[in-house]
Amino acid sequence: MTQIQVFEKQIDSFVNQNNLRPADAIMVKKMPWKLLKHYIIYLGIYQNYHVFMANTISGIKIYNYHELMKDLQTFIPEKVDRFIGTLEERREAVTRALMRKDENSYNLILNNCEHLKNWIQKGEHKSEQVENIAKATLLLGTTVAVGSLATKSKGGAYAGLALMLLGGLAWALSDDESNIPTPQHYPVRKGLK
Repeated sequence: MTQIQVFEKQIDSFVNQNNLRPADAIMVKKMPWKLLKHYIIYLGIYQNYHVFMANTISGIKIYNYHELMKDLQTFIPEKVDRFIGTLEERREAVTRALMRKDENSYNLILNNCEHLKNWIQKGEHKSEQVENIAKATLLLGTTVAVGSLATKSKGGAYAGLALMLLGGLAWALSDDESNIPTPQHYPVRKGLK
């Protein structure tokens, strides 16, 4: 049995054990520190293969098994983020995903893997990770600015204001619907279930 055949069996087992259904998202974290979340969307079965999609630095792509096997050497699955909705809404979510295939507009703050996951699952273009980092930066900036004003440190006050501006801007842009690229229209593949 080849390495890819063994991997195919592992993927099949993972999908069955976790009862994955189309539009469910697998949250993975990068080894060894597991700091950042990355989302891989399960789209169902097409021509006897499990189909997965993700927004990566190289764009929104459907993984082939070689790419998925390579990524799973550095990423470890942590949990499944279930799609909530009817069967028809699930099909619409998969259609939304396929419309974004091959889009090359990844941006850590404006259009990352979590933005894609939320857009597919909920129709909302937002990233809680970006919002949380932005809020923390805003809070840090406020603390530095206030502390610097109390000690009459102009440099510190300017640094605090810069952090506040950066945090506020990132927070405002993290769920800005105008950042969604115009989807490419791909026909829904028949047989995806």
